[in-house]
Amino acid sequence: MGLLWGVTVRAEDADAEDEDEDEEDFPESVHVLKDGTFDDFVKSHERVLVEFYAPWCGHCQQLEPEYNQAADALRMEGAKSVLAKVDATAEPGLAERFEVKSYPTLKYILNGGDPIEYDGPRKADGIAEWLRKREKPAVEEIAESEAEAFVEKALGANSFAVVAHLKQKSARAKAFFKSAEALADYKASKLRFAAVWLPKTADPKKDARMAMSRPGMSDPDPKKLDFSGPWTDGGISKWVKQSTYGAVGSEFKLEKYGAEAVGAVGAKGSVVGIFEDEEAGKALAATLHKVAAAEPQWRCTAVLRKSLDAAEAVADKGGASQITVLHGEKRYVLQDDLTPEAVKKLLADVLAKKAKPYYKSAPPPAQVVEDGVTVLTGETFEQIAMDPKKDVFVEFYAPWCGHCQKLSPVWSELAKKVEKDGFAKKGVVVAKMDSTANECEESVSGFPTLVLYPAVKKEKKMRQKLIFSGARDFDPLMDFLVENAVNLEGVELGFASLGKKPSLARGRGALMRDFAAWVQRYDPSESSWAEATGLGKGPC
Repeated sequence: MGLLWGVTVRAEDADAEDEDEDEEDFPESVHVLKDGTFDDFVKSHERVLVEFYAPWCGHCQQLEPEYNQAADALRMEGAKSVLAKVDATAEPGLAERFEVKSYPTLKYILNGGDPIEYDGPRKADGIAEWLRKREKPAVEEIAESEAEAFVEKALGANSFAVVAHLKQKSARAKAFFKSAEALADYKASKLRFAAVWLPKTADPKKDARMAMSRPGMSDPDPKKLDFSGPWTDGGISKWVKQSTYGAVGSEFKLEKYGAEAVGAVGAKGSVVGIFEDEEAGKALAATLHKVAAAEPQWRCTAVLRKSLDAAEAVADKGGASQITVLHGEKRYVLQDDLTPEAVKKLLADVLAKKAKPYYKSAPPPAQVVEDGVTVLTGETFEQIAMDPKKDVFVEFYAPWCGHCQKLSPVWSELAKKVEKDGFAKKGVVVAKMDSTANECEESVSGFPTLVLYPAVKKEKKMRQKLIFSGARDFDPLMDFLVENAVNLEGVELGFASLGKKPSLARGRGALMRDFAAWVQRYDPSESSWAEATGLGKGPC
């Protein structure tokens, strides 16, 4: 106990009082929201970043201290932005309303409006800076006399300058400001927005106008474009993005010419010309200008090979000039004939799904079969896995993956058993592909991924493929293969073949078939039954 100004206070009581005071002075910076409090909260705060999480999610657990730290920093600064969180497993209605499909999902809400997907950093400093940036005005309010200087300064910084003449508090002004806010993190090009207020006597619709001044443009691309689309935040945003593209760009960035980026502006894909010197660049640019004029639904760019930072993204093979077409998740390479006619034919074939995609491939392996397993590369995948006469069970792996390393001896055991039992002669193949060095038609998002391509017509292979999701042990892998391989139809896999005793974890049908085969192998009247079951003579 301690004596304070004549009052006796127990130490533990003093500590408790201090903790209560701390909680009052320093409340939680991250607000916990529920279905009943969500709408009122976002309406009462100008800027809210909301995390939708699941308590069991590892990524959410990693984010939590960073998220809390960012919230603390902004609160101490007196920022307008506040951070909140919603347990999506406890609030399924909110999760569905905000289209939460994975954890954590973060949404940024300005003035209670439509949410913007947060795609910024996941560290405290990055989160806080992302929010600070949005508290700065997205639109500069300038006088008419300042417009020319604004444009010159923006162009000098290689930024696209968007200047709108608007009536204050009009619907068009609100849409313009909302669009500028939404484009605050647009990575494809640098943007600057300014608003010039029209006089009170102006008509908010008839007198409103907007134009973009564009850096680095030359004939046939105009240096300035006037807006003529719908005055909605979505319509303005789309026009701004589209207007940053010339007929033929002079650089390549995935943020601008990747399939997802050009798809967002309504394009089919990108045509990327890669050249090795200035003379070749002029010839390639001339080709691409003709392509752009004939195929306006595609976005074209030409880039000097030595300045290309994303060589793998465009499948740069080196050497002479080439053209890579990006469409969806696939790439198509043209090297020999780079005439406008050849490029246009390739684009038509891509849309008609007649063109052959390019896939990265490692050199041919020293041994096609390693420890019983057939080794696939990007160049051999189609030939082997898409063979209509074969059932091909493929492991897509990464050498650094611990789960893959653990599976390796089991996968080899499976391949050897397939060979020993004569399944290989029936057309069953156990294979593997290093997905860090090779690509193929299969889209792999995690390791290991195990896919069985059945022995069906080539055009049906991908549609009828089966992805294994069970335990990565020998028994369930073998059972899955025998039950689903077309070439093993009618084959009964007994316990003797597995070399294991019955497992209740297996499917009921498979268990009954294996049990029947096992009983047929052993005579209950003989000692072999006792030895096999360990239960003594006679049926159990």
